[in-house]
Amino acid sequence: MPQPCDTSSSGTYDVNHNPWAYFPSEAAGCRAGDVPAGNPGGGALASDVRSGRLPTIGLITPSLAHDGHDGSLGQADAWLHSWIPVLQSGPDWKSGQLAIVVVFDEGDTNQQVPFVIIAPGVSGAVMSQPAGHYALTRLIDGIIGAQPLRQAASAPRVAQRFGL
Repeated sequence: MPQPCDTSSSGTYDVNHNPWAYFPSEAAGCRAGDVPAGNPGGGALASDVRSGRLPTIGLITPSLAHDGHDGSLGQADAWLHSWIPVLQSGPDWKSGQLAIVVVFDEGDTNQQVPFVIIAPGVSGAVMSQPAGHYALTRLIDGIIGAQPLRQAASAPRVAQRFGL
């Protein structure tokens, strides 16, 4: 992204993938917490992983070249393949305090999206009930102690199913 909380798309940055840019009342917090990740070899995210300074909740969004829209699914997969080992190398992962949730932003006409949870101690768990954006919202609400709203309130409880 050109600058934290940029409200205009530019280059491979798409403001549509940055929800915090749409909340003007949160602009100061967004400018402080919305930072370019860098790359797996260095930058803000890799540094925070190494030092165990990851936030309670974080959102990592690939650039347009790696989001599976403008680029190919192979490019998106390669991007994930480069970042997931970095996230798993830090003390937050090693202490069991980090779960990685991979969710696509949209699916086909029925809006089913891939929803994958990677966490220490979670192996081979499968949900028979579809989980998507409302389940992700419910998971985040539970982590921060908020009551799930509207459709998230009846979404699957992925935290319970996966022991998070």
